Amino acid sequence: MIDHPVLLKFTNETIRITADLLAGLLTLPTAALDAVTGQGLAAVLGTTDAALMRAEPWGASDYQSVTAHGITGSDTEARALLTNHDVIALLRVLVVVKQMIAVNDQLGPLVRKIAVNPRAQLVG
Repeated sequence: MIDHPVLLKFTNETIRITADLLAGLLTLPTAALDAVTGQGLAAVLGTTDAALMRAEPWGASDYQSVTAHGITGSDTEARALLTNHDVIALLRVLVVVKQMIAVNDQLGPLVRKIAVNPRAQLVG
């Protein structure tokens, strides 16, 4: 055992809590991306399912081919204006995260092992 009080505190208060949050998030990328394709939202965003979900990264030319339109919020109100470019950018992050989860079948078990209360998360 490593006997280092700062490392112990960091592990218990940061790493375990981060793992708790991550365990709850591991299913979200797939769910969100399935909702986009299931509801036909890629077209509404100005792109296609194939382009939005592709493995290769998006570049500046991909965004230039999609006309920016506001969706919600306002720069003068409490919530910032979100455009279809913003939504596409976050969905592209989810595509990458989903790919990372898919290629590492040990990610879920590792996160649950590290979490604060791993036994509670194994139920179900």
